[in-house]
Amino acid sequence: MKIQLNAKTLNNILKKVKLFVGFNLKKLPIMQTIKITASDAIHITATNLSNSIIVNILGEIFEQGEVCINFKELQQMIKSQTEDIIITDSTIENGITINYEPYSALEYPNIQMVEVDQLTTLSNDFITGLNTCLPHAWNSKMEGINRQTYEGVWIDKENIIASDTHTLVVYKQNEIQYPKNILIPSSAVKCIVDTFKKSNTIQCKINDKLMELSDNDYTIICRIYTDIEIPKYKMILQGLREDNYITVNTKYFKSIIDKLPVKEKYKKDDDEDFEFSTIVDLEMFNNNVTMNTLTVKPFEIKCKEVCGDHLKLSYYNHLMKKLINGFNEKENKELIIKFNGILRPFVIENDKMIVLGLPVRK
Repeated sequence: MKIQLNAKTLNNILKKVKLFVGFNLKKLPIMQTIKITASDAIHITATNLSNSIIVNILGEIFEQGEVCINFKELQQMIKSQTEDIIITDSTIENGITINYEPYSALEYPNIQMVEVDQLTTLSNDFITGLNTCLPHAWNSKMEGINRQTYEGVWIDKENIIASDTHTLVVYKQNEIQYPKNILIPSSAVKCIVDTFKKSNTIQCKINDKLMELSDNDYTIICRIYTDIEIPKYKMILQGLREDNYITVNTKYFKSIIDKLPVKEKYKKDDDEDFEFSTIVDLEMFNNNVTMNTLTVKPFEIKCKEVCGDHLKLSYYNHLMKKLINGFNEKENKELIIKFNGILRPFVIENDKMIVLGLPVRK
């Protein structure tokens, strides 16, 4: 094999494919490599056996062939290069010749593509939904549980869903209409978001075990699960009250939450200071809504609409910051916050997304 590539372009591609290299499979040296293939075009392949990526890269082919190169060694050899380089089966030439130890491409795992006729076109809004839900995916550390099977983002015909022990996020989608519910593991979601966050059109194929996503430059094949139960989020949301709520400007409410501290200190008598997560008290009374913390005096927040009886609840401010972070104030200027009782979940929603959080027992 002998090809010519632009080193700056290759460096940018290596940053993308790093997530897919099997660094954790240390007993298999071939998994620490990427495969470069030169045939009718030049492709770079990386896989960790769960998630795989194939990248199309522009370059000139002098001799066809394929070779595997240790990822970290390749990155080190070209990290400061910006001009064109020539890669052969054992050397990299950029004015000087650098020798490297190649690995046989015959040892590299075969990448299983999704062989189905149905092709779905996804928009960048779908990628936004995955990215919005990912921070709320369950992160279990319980022994005896297959974490890969349970951690991730669910997709049904209507929504993208993620949940941990404190939050539930529902992002509306109608682009994937697969007959079964889908769970994409968190590691795959991160790979998908980082790869396609700037893509406007993504082609999607799905079967019971794999999802294949591609644009003009990148193809990702990731393992999915279609045989596990999805959270009963519809039942949870249907059981909540609708008569206690406030409507606020999204940007304004975000600014309030950002100004409130995440940590506060409390000093008891002459003892040392204790630092703890800030608890915000929110009270709705006589069409007014106030907030306060241990160190912040009660202040009124401006609401477009206030509906409901006297209500007071408390929540962690770091949790609220996490809940409202995914709301886009440019696309949706207002939030509806619904209250269901002092110890029952509260809901924040607009026409695109619903999040559910738990109050604090004081």
